[in-house]
Amino acid sequence: MSEEMQKFFDQFYSANIMRLVLYGPQTLDELENLVSATFSDIPNKNVHIPETPRDAFDDNKLPRWIEVVPELDLNMLMIMIPVELNVSGTYI
Repeated sequence: MSEEMQKFFDQFYSANIMRLVLYGPQTLDELENLVSATFSDIPNKNVHIPETPRDAFDDNKLPRWIEVVPELDLNMLMIMIPVELNVSGTYI
């Protein structure tokens, strides 16, 4: 399993397919400096995300396409990632 995870990481861990949303009480310049210091080492490998053919999800194959009907009308995805404070008291 770990070999496959490393292979996936090596192939797809690239700045050009990542997105970041940042919100905080800091000024825009402070936020930009924080992001630059934290994420500038992520390599840009100019990765192209392969298209998944639609027929890959028929009833006889896995993975399977699953549609979820929400109970509430919300357009929200919440992902919580715990972070620790660094020495200066800002989140890393």
